[in-house]
Amino acid sequence: MSIIDDMEKASLTMLHAWGETPVAVPQWINGHAAAQPEAPAVVTVRPVEATESEKSAPPHSSMTTSTVTWGELATRMDAAAARLTTLGVRPGDRVAVLVGNTVAFYEAFLGAARIGAVFVPLNLRSAAPELSHIIEDSEPRIIVCDVEQTSLVAATGVPIADAATLSTPPGPTPSSGDPTPPLPLPPTPDDLVAILYTSGTTGRPKGAEFTHTAFWTTAVNQRESLGLTSADRHLIVSPLAFTGGILTSTQPALMTGGTILLEDGFDASRLLARMATEAPTVFMAVPAMLKLLIDHPAFDPTAFASLRYLGSGSAPVPLPLFEQYRALGINIGHAYGLTEGGGLTTQLTPSSAAAHPGSAGQACCLTEIRVVDTETGEAVTPGRAGELQQRGPSTFLGYWRNPDATTEALDEGWLRTGDLATIDADGYLTIVGRSKDVIITGGMNVYPAEVESVISQIVGVSDVAVVGAAHPIYGETVVAVIRPHPGAAVTFDAVREHCRAQLADYKVPRRLEILDEFPRTASGKVLKRELRDTLDNT
Repeated sequence: MSIIDDMEKASLTMLHAWGETPVAVPQWINGHAAAQPEAPAVVTVRPVEATESEKSAPPHSSMTTSTVTWGELATRMDAAAARLTTLGVRPGDRVAVLVGNTVAFYEAFLGAARIGAVFVPLNLRSAAPELSHIIEDSEPRIIVCDVEQTSLVAATGVPIADAATLSTPPGPTPSSGDPTPPLPLPPTPDDLVAILYTSGTTGRPKGAEFTHTAFWTTAVNQRESLGLTSADRHLIVSPLAFTGGILTSTQPALMTGGTILLEDGFDASRLLARMATEAPTVFMAVPAMLKLLIDHPAFDPTAFASLRYLGSGSAPVPLPLFEQYRALGINIGHAYGLTEGGGLTTQLTPSSAAAHPGSAGQACCLTEIRVVDTETGEAVTPGRAGELQQRGPSTFLGYWRNPDATTEALDEGWLRTGDLATIDADGYLTIVGRSKDVIITGGMNVYPAEVESVISQIVGVSDVAVVGAAHPIYGETVVAVIRPHPGAAVTFDAVREHCRAQLADYKVPRRLEILDEFPRTASGKVLKRELRDTLDNT
């Protein structure tokens, strides 16, 4: 039996035990459109030109609100599906999307899903070489793109569709006058719905494949953990192209029929004003956001009164920040997950957080977790540290066109997370280390190998190690440690300029250290822990 067969067998067992049948994404939308066509699905705000008398008014007063109902969202989904079909997209084709946090992102995702195409979100913060690699690897039929981003992907030669007109119903085919081709049959739960690219320890992003069942499972896991219903209002600030945006935040809202309050980026002043006026009930943030919000002059704890769930993702909230919120009557929960695991593995609810400080919570209903000895691979006793593994129907199928990496990541259906953890007798998970040396800065994952491979190209660099150093707001910041060739001069400005041309901005080092020698093991491996300790003490 193959790795994938083992995983599917375990997934089916869990789903049968749960007693629900997975449903493909387009059916969620059509179901809500039939049940509550006039209910709000996505609410966005955008600035309007203020008069002189209005410029001193609160930030939210200079914003205009736009609402798309569930009935309208279903119509836009079908229109986008029809246009993609007219442009030659067929079931199984990849549709790459380079769009910000707008309704157009959802139109592209849902339109692709409706015709059984595979959605490939692209990160707006990526540099052109990063985008080119993902496009070359995924071979999309088309790229849906905001007009202002076209230059980033034009050189790939892949046809580009304007995101602004994607949901405009197509007319007859221009060349022949033929009517719009009929839409294919809707996808099944077992069909691929998305490939989400995630950086890895080897330095090249890999595409994690997900089925509609996996997206449905993540939604169910969140629904059951938080008691979500169609009455919930989900404030989404995370970039939609990231796992926390498209998967962990969006899918539960789409599946349960709640309202998405969509932000096109993090702005503390605007966000606080919106919370005070639009009463969100669910808000997932990263610690850096929570810190910037509470330190803002306009912070008012009453703006958080409507929240049933305020959660942190990507990294645990530092205890002082947790206590700062708690002193104001605001409890913060925590979710743990990684892209390959469906974005959500465990959940610590706000009501449980005070009793389990530092914990990432308990396994979600359709996810199994275990901790194994890093040497033997055997499960360890409660409280003992080892590598965290998970399995369940939310787990990815494998890496797109990369069977070797898939074999390395999956062990008979168990996903090797690379995180070191303990699980206590009550099932509460605590992450105690990261065996992959990932740096988490402002909620964004940075894998050192990727940055190191770019810096190593700079003339004069003999050795390079990239590590994270503590940062009071962003948790960690990226530091490049370099050993130059004898007589060579490598400057901070040169390193940053070189990295900016090839990497997303959050991966670019914020600090440069020069060393004559690196601390190493007997086998020559750089001791990054010692490097980090040195940086934290300087």
